[in-house]
Formats: sequence, C-alpha cells, structure tokens
Amino acid sequence: MSTENNGRVKCGCGQTSDSDGYCDGSHTNLTNKTKKYVVIENTSHSDTFDFINEDTTDLDDIWYTRCPYKIEKSEMEKLKPMLFENRTDAKLYKDTQQRYSNNDWSENGHIHKTYGYSKPKWKVVKYSEIVFS
Repeated sequence: MSTENNGRVKCGCGQTSDSDGYCDGSHTNLTNKTKKYVVIENTSHSDTFDFINEDTTDLDDIWYTRCPYKIEKSEMEKLKPMLFENRTDAKLYKDTQQRYSNNDWSENGHIHKTYGYSKPKWKVVKYSEIVFS
C-alpha cells in the first residue's frame, strides 16, 4: 500500500470503486486473501483456469472449479477457492492434485489431446496473482 500526501491510502488491489484508486473499503475481504495461497492450473486450457475450491475436505477429497478469465465482478464474488496460510500446506494439495491429473492423463491423454488440451500443471500462487481480464 502507498499513501498520497493527503493521507488517503492507495491500495492497488484493483477492487476499489474509487476512480483514483484510493481505498474505499470495498475490497476488505480480498485484501485479507492477498496474503494467502491458492492451488491453480492454468496451462491446459487457454481461456479458463482451475482452482481447488473450499468444498475440499481433505487430501482424499479434492474438488476443483473451472473458471473463465473473463468473468463479471459480481460472479467473482461467488468463487470460493480453498485458501492456504502457507505454501507448504498448499503444496501438499498441489502435489496430490497433480498426481490425480497425471493418472488421468496417462489413461485419457489421447482424448484430452483430441479436444486441444495439454497436460495439466498445477501450481501454488498467491491469491493476488490470479488475474482476470
């Protein structure tokens, strides 16, 4: 965060409704999430990405959501990614989901390739690095 000399804070989150970028409080939930990590896969489809969602209960029950990059802000609020406090915890889920994806690719890769998909590569990123167009 940076401040201007008038004391108002410029948050830089991109979610504020203030046209000059000053914090108006509308991004409070997202600001808290920017310090957390999510597990995503964004290489196998060109116009969407997948993320592990909060319906996931444990490593044996991973659920993920496919989301388009071009999405309305009102729809963004409905997204519920599973947030991790640290990279280590997120990496456990990433590695498990990557193993599931690799097994699926081994069995069904020929079908995925027919539809133009590439082999999934899951990764851990900061929540703030998910970019929507």
